[in-house]
Amino acid sequence: MMKTRMIRSLGLGVMTSAAVVLAAGCPSLLPTVPVVVNLTDAGAGTYDVVAGTPVQRSAQFTGEESPVTITRGTVQLDPSVVTYAMGGGPAKGLAGAQAIETCQQACALAGVDGALCDDVCTDGQISVRVWVGAFDEVETVCTTGDEYGPFLVALENGVPSSVDPSSVTLSSNTVTLLNGGNFSVCVEVIAPEDGQVIIDSLRFDVGL
Repeated sequence: MMKTRMIRSLGLGVMTSAAVVLAAGCPSLLPTVPVVVNLTDAGAGTYDVVAGTPVQRSAQFTGEESPVTITRGTVQLDPSVVTYAMGGGPAKGLAGAQAIETCQQACALAGVDGALCDDVCTDGQISVRVWVGAFDEVETVCTTGDEYGPFLVALENGVPSSVDPSSVTLSSNTVTLLNGGNFSVCVEVIAPEDGQVIIDSLRFDVGL
């Protein structure tokens, strides 16, 4: 399992402070503040995938401690930040039932839940799972962090078109980590065909 250990600033404190000022007169106008975690800049955004086989990348992120207390939030994956280039690998040239069977066999061998294997291999979606953990747990965050997803990325003619669910509520532990400004993230990708998946970023929408 490849691990990436790169640090990037989130500027969480600055963005949260701005939210307090802007929302002071009318809180309903700005209930949450977006915090973008740039996976590409951290070297954890590119996944060379083999059909049905999970690929994981992790990275550390650091920013200022939030000057106000974040109490809630969600994590979101927008289809516009996902690209999928199919081609190459052992499954290249396979079609129809043979391609699905090859994907299913690899997925089952990796110990992935059968229903999720069907979502990926039969329905042709990309599975993205996210874990968030302590800054110094980057080596184990893929197994010990707070898990979110799977997010299922639907494809239209090979192009990501939608994500289900659109967002997932953050745990109290993740909220605490965001308040501190330092944390690690793991992202796992399972694709229906061999190729390359790029996930440019994740987004946390946080509120007071």
